[in-house]
Order: sequence, then C-alpha cells, then structure tokens
Amino acid sequence: MSKLKWVFIGSLRNKNSDMAAYSAAGQLAQAGFIKGCINTEYEPITIYSMPLRRIFPKNNLLVIQEFSDGIYQSGYINLPLLKQVSFALNILSRVLTKHDYKFIICYNPSFALLLYGLLIQRCKKIDFIPMLYDIILPNSNTGNATLAAINYKVYKKFLKYFNKTIVISKSIIADFHIENSSIIIEGGLPQDTIVKFDTADTHTLSKSQTFKIVFAGGLEKENGLEEMIEAVKMIKSDEVHLYIYGSGPLSENMNIWIENHNNIHVMGYLEHDILIEHIKNADLLLNIRIDQKLSTKYFFPSKLIEYMYSGVPILSTDFESLPEEYKAHLYLTKEDPISISESIKNIINSSEFERRGKAIENKKWIIEEKSWNKQSNKIINWALDN
Repeated sequence: MSKLKWVFIGSLRNKNSDMAAYSAAGQLAQAGFIKGCINTEYEPITIYSMPLRRIFPKNNLLVIQEFSDGIYQSGYINLPLLKQVSFALNILSRVLTKHDYKFIICYNPSFALLLYGLLIQRCKKIDFIPMLYDIILPNSNTGNATLAAINYKVYKKFLKYFNKTIVISKSIIADFHIENSSIIIEGGLPQDTIVKFDTADTHTLSKSQTFKIVFAGGLEKENGLEEMIEAVKMIKSDEVHLYIYGSGPLSENMNIWIENHNNIHVMGYLEHDILIEHIKNADLLLNIRIDQKLSTKYFFPSKLIEYMYSGVPILSTDFESLPEEYKAHLYLTKEDPISISESIKNIINSSEFERRGKAIENKKWIIEEKSWNKQSNKIINWALDN
C-alpha cells in the first residue's frame, strides 16, 4: 500500500526553541495528533513548523531554517506581522512545487497562512484544512493584540470558503459561518500519557483519612483559583484538603489567599510524571473555568481528558464549550464559591462506591472514544472522505 501523502503545518518546538514562547496545551495537541497519526499508519510525509522566537531586536532579525527531529523548522523575517507573511511564503512556496499531496492540515493558521492556503486550495485543488484550537478574541488582553485582531477578522471573512475545517468547539462553526464539511475534535489523550497513568506508582505517597482535592493547571484567573480556595474555606473542615499544582500569573497571590488555612496547599510546578502520581492519589479533581473572566466558547481544557482517564471523580463547571457528551461523566457546578463549596460537600457525602464507579466509567469512555490514536484516525478518514 502506497504511503498517504499529506502535510502538517504547525508550531512544534525542538531542542533549540525558546520554550517560554510555546503554549503547553498547544504542544500537547499537536504532538498528540501527529503521534496518533503515526500510530495509525497515517504519518504525514512532511511536517513544517514555525520556530517561535522573541521579536527583533530581542532575538535575531532572520530566523534560519533547520531540519531536526523529522521536522522542517522554517525560516522567516523576525519582525511583527512580517514574520507571519514570510513564514507563509516560505512554506507554501515549497508546497506549490508539489502536485501529489492529498491535503494539508494547518494548526492555528495565521492570517497569512490562511489566505495563502485558500490560494493553494483554489489553484492546486489541494484541500487546505485549518485546525482551529486557539482563536483569540480581539481585546482579550491575551498575547499580541494586533495579530489577534487581524487573525480574527481574516477568519471571520474567509473561513467559510475552505472545503474542510477541524474545530475544537461547535461555537466556531456557528460564529464563523462554516457551512462546508467540518469535524469537532476537542482534543485527545496521547498514548504516552496513557502509559504513564497505567504505570504510575502511587504507593510511595502517604495515605491519610483526609479528603484530598487536587487542581493541576495554570495559576490564572479564568481557572477559578480564587473561587476554589474560597469554596474550600467555606467547608470549614480540617479533613478536607486542597492541593494546587502549577505556576502562572497568580503565583504571588496564592500565599495571601491561603493565609491561616493549613488545609490549602500550594505545591508549585511538578514534572508531568510526578504530577500524574498526585492526580491518581486524589479523591476529587477540580476543573473550574470562569466564563465571566475569559470566554471559553473557542476553547477546551486539555487537562479534562487527562483527568477523566485518571480513575478519579471530577467536579467541573459547565463552561460554555463543554460538549453534551461529557456532562454525564462529570459532577457539574456553577462558577461561584458557594456553589463550588456545596458541590464539594455533596460529593464528600455521596458513597465512595458511586464516586469510584463514575470514575472507572470515565476511564473506559476516554480510552474507547478520546485517545489521540482514535481522534487522529477519525480526522484522517474524514479528510480523505470526498
């Protein structure tokens, strides 16, 4: 059987990358998708990536192309907006010389890649498929505001002209008037993470009679840190402990918020392998998203899928982009501290048999429906369907 010829364009980091410039969730999504394709024998014949660097003069004016780890890290002119245009020209000029690609999947394309991709689709009759996992709203105070505004306007005007589109939430389909073929893939669980959970050693962790609640993620206001801390304070029980793992902008606020509360612990950042042990050792996991602080309509928390494979029950807010199929698997709550506190108390007072049964069903559902091997296979077969 001849190898399927397709291209992936994204922003995968390598050993020379400026690690701070990359989104951890974005790296997990891209790597999970690619590895899932490899595991299901649909490996892309070529992978192009934008090596992210700080803008000149904080870094070099010219970013030189290199090939490493099977990925072409393409060069570009490192100036605002010009970097997106020059990267797109460099990548797509190479693609234009090829005539036998079946399709191109592009992760979170910039305005330039999107426009050049539409040109390729029309001129070369090759499907250019945007994979939209992070649409930043204008005036959201996140990242480069000018670039976000341009991307958003170009998306609004041109996304509807692509034959096929991969999206992370159904709101993207509605809001950007996507009427052609689309598929919603909110993420997946990588095979290596499955192995880590299955082999994690939790016996070295001390067991206690306390009820251990765990949050793991970015210390950011939209993740409801202040709300979950207030919720645990309201319970007023020394037997209920909250452990917060992660780093981020609210790190300096943590010690103030937890002062005089010995049952709330800020643990800092842990390596993923070690963090998995602590997640598996929890009695309850928190997935709190505050829609009032940051719109989640074009978003899905990658950690939720990982949580659901852990074998631990989960309390989650019913955030805007949460698909219906997930809701039966979760304990749902509202965004305010009182609701979160009451939900935690109700879960504590429920039977452990019920909680663990729900968690075991979650794990089974994730492996059957939401592994990246399954999701990648679903994407490629959909892309091949004319």
